[in-house]
Amino acid sequence: INRVAIFNVGLRLDAKQAKKYEALSTRITRTVGVFYLQNPGLKNLGHHAFFSALQEMAGGGDSLAQTLLNLFIVRKQLINTVYQRIDGAFDLITLLPSRSRILIFTERIDQSEELYYRLKEEYPSQVVLYHSELASDENTLALRRYQDREARIMVSCKALDEGLDIPSTDIGIILSTTSEQRQRIQRLGRILRKSGNKELATMYYFMVEHTIDDSNLLEEEIESVPEFYLSYDQGAFTHALYDEVALLYLDQLRLKGIDSTPIMDLLELGRIRPDWFRTPEELQRKADQASTSFLAAYYSLMRSLALLRS
Repeated sequence: INRVAIFNVGLRLDAKQAKKYEALSTRITRTVGVFYLQNPGLKNLGHHAFFSALQEMAGGGDSLAQTLLNLFIVRKQLINTVYQRIDGAFDLITLLPSRSRILIFTERIDQSEELYYRLKEEYPSQVVLYHSELASDENTLALRRYQDREARIMVSCKALDEGLDIPSTDIGIILSTTSEQRQRIQRLGRILRKSGNKELATMYYFMVEHTIDDSNLLEEEIESVPEFYLSYDQGAFTHALYDEVALLYLDQLRLKGIDSTPIMDLLELGRIRPDWFRTPEELQRKADQASTSFLAAYYSLMRSLALLRS
């Protein structure tokens, strides 16, 4: 398999969304309290066992269980469908190199279609859509165009979680996900196959900060898989450590009287990539072997940041 890096990308609710989320959470807390008073035997159940029991009781006609289950569903739908997920994915793709092969995973068909049509306007003929409500020949054509490199971005909804092998994919974006760790591993597996000159696969996992969303893609860290943490708010990505190092580098340029304007795009790309965590020696080799002047400048800049970081 290929080397992989994971970016956990935190999204921030706006004031209206946050107010609605807090109101739902307050109602849930109160309803759970009443529910436990009526069903004390369920209080010590684990997460999955509790929801299984809740669903069974709701299906059996228990009105309080139905109310509680509905509140959980509404709150989950609220954070799964926030506009920040679409905006964040779109803005991320605009920063990625144009040669990137991107596979996007969503939980909702309407969400996948919204992102697809928005990307299609920006990247005509480069984007395809794949989900269960499309005709089989439409899905087959979309998959073929992506596999044959006629398109470089595929937006999908659940249907690609299992059984798909497209080794050329080097970027995965999880727009929204369930709590099922098996599903997350399957999605990660879609980008791990070795292919040609692909050196590193990168998975971006979008989650809403300070909510029930899991803050990490994986439940447990894997020593060989570096994880990074980005925040996205109002059209911009931030990375606390990276931004600190980058500002230090810009200050050095300013003191030397060097114009930093030409490197700003390179700095934007570096923020959403893990290259600055490579060794300076490796980055120097990458700069020396770069196929374009852009890549040479990029790896040279990342080497400077790696030296400052260390």
